Amino acid sequence: MCDIYTAECALCGTKIPMHLGEFQTKRDEIIVVCWKHSQEELEEAGVFQPGTIVWLIPDQDLDELRKVNPDVDPETWIFAESEKELAGRFVFVVPKTENAKRYRLWNYPNLLHDTIPSILMTIEQRKAELMKLR
Repeated sequence: MCDIYTAECALCGTKIPMHLGEFQTKRDEIIVVCWKHSQEELEEAGVFQPGTIVWLIPDQDLDELRKVNPDVDPETWIFAESEKELAGRFVFVVPKTENAKRYRLWNYPNLLHDTIPSILMTIEQRKAELMKLR
């Protein structure tokens, strides 16, 4: 079982459907931030943490999704229609605890659209990683 709920963006209150896998992470162990904000805003607000994931939501055609998912319940496609405004956007999920960091790939926007995770680093972390390559 998973925890499926509607989170609010920590910076502006925008509603975001979320999935926390297998109840391994509690809702208060993550911070959710919507597409209206940048990584720099998260850092300035003191919200950004190492291990933050930005979930990219590709702009997928629902007819194409129906073709590759023919067994999905028709009721589910009604839900997918409401997701259209999220297509082509992204959601930050910030782990506040070591537990949330451990299960970060299980905590993502609850969408029919595919989501693509990308783990973010601070600018300082990026510079340090680049220095290791030299």
